[in-house]
Amino acid sequence: MAVKKEECKEKACPSKSWVISERWVGGKVQAIKGEEELQTKVSYFIGNDPSKHRSNLSTYRYVSLGEVWSGVEVKLKATQKTVEKLFYVKPGADPSKIQVQVDGAEGLKLSKDGEIIIKTGLGDLKLSKPIAWQEKDGKKLPVEVSYKLVGKNRYSFMVAKADPSLPIVIDPILQSTYLGGSGNDSAYALAISSDGYVYVAGEARSTNFPNTSGGAQASYGGGFGDAFVAKLNSSLTQILQSTYLGGSGSDGANALAISSTGDVYLAGWTYSTNFPGTSGGAQASKSGGFNTNVFVARLTSDLAAGASSYTLSINPTPTNGNITSNPAGINCGSGGSTCSASFTSGSTVTLTATPDAGYTFAGWGVDFSGCGASTTCTITMTANKTCSANFTASGGGGGGSGGGGGSGSSGGGGSTSSIFGCSMTGSASSMAGLWNILIWLSVPAFVLAKRIRKK
Repeated sequence: MAVKKEECKEKACPSKSWVISERWVGGKVQAIKGEEELQTKVSYFIGNDPSKHRSNLSTYRYVSLGEVWSGVEVKLKATQKTVEKLFYVKPGADPSKIQVQVDGAEGLKLSKDGEIIIKTGLGDLKLSKPIAWQEKDGKKLPVEVSYKLVGKNRYSFMVAKADPSLPIVIDPILQSTYLGGSGNDSAYALAISSDGYVYVAGEARSTNFPNTSGGAQASYGGGFGDAFVAKLNSSLTQILQSTYLGGSGSDGANALAISSTGDVYLAGWTYSTNFPGTSGGAQASKSGGFNTNVFVARLTSDLAAGASSYTLSINPTPTNGNITSNPAGINCGSGGSTCSASFTSGSTVTLTATPDAGYTFAGWGVDFSGCGASTTCTITMTANKTCSANFTASGGGGGGSGGGGGSGSSGGGGSTSSIFGCSMTGSASSMAGLWNILIWLSVPAFVLAKRIRKK
């Protein structure tokens, strides 16, 4: 692409422009094809010649340019108002083959943060520090990558500590986004959760900060500013949820942390005497001073008030006994029908098994199997949990493998426990056999003896 530099006298030209373009050095576009077709269709009608009009054209997330360099495929990705370059380096290929010439630049230099600074007659333009990764078993493994200046207005990449058996993806331009309303808004803290969500906190002076509906505090509290926290997806293309946090004075947040359970902790300053959610906290009221002890707030991972909660379920519903929880919430089995309850993230819950008369507790299952046959079991709620509980009938002596209902004289109560102490599941034929056993057990002994004498 030709470089275009507009020159004009200040009085004759209200603005200036500077065109920067990039071209591949030593490489060539081999083929152009769309990848990952999107639902959006486009049409264009330019000029008065209908034969040149186009309608209902497909759009794609990526446009592949093929192997521009041997072993290096280049793709273009459309992300809102920008076009992102992605370099896919095949195993064994040399990333230094990638060389990009920046036409129209007055010079290139590297910043201390690893950015490329492009000098123009109208100021500097920055290309953010690149990232690279390899994928293995469905996971992204980060790879060390940096820009390298290789000539006049030309750059390449240096890659280190990569697995030579895996492809490398190099992304030289990261996504950016605005975040704010019509007022003055500032971000002072950022954190990334273990599942890849991006949280940003700071001070909002806008009364129309985006996506606050559904958050812990949907509307502006007052004063010169409120603290805010926002949750975005990892590619910064969606604001998933935002919330204000503040009272009638001025408030702001300058620290942010994400716990291992996804809860969001926020700290900052407040001039408000009615800061929300302080009832029950370590210090429920402002002690005085111009802006006095700061604030600390805890929100759910979805930026709602309070802490995240998880559900504990007893499944299947036990028979011949009952399960209760401490803290209260579950009362499941022969004594009640509440078999699930929500508990605060990170809290400990103790389940207690109480067998009915004539039965004993045989053990826990699913997420509680580590507690064995103890009648109490304690677990920490770090996710949704499911528990099963087994009760068996109290039998006689230990007996042999035949049990009370088997052949021969072995055992007193083995088969009785296996029949009455658990739910009956199985095929139709196996269930029929079980019912035959139950019928035989219900036959009076003297009738059975009479039948034997007849034979």
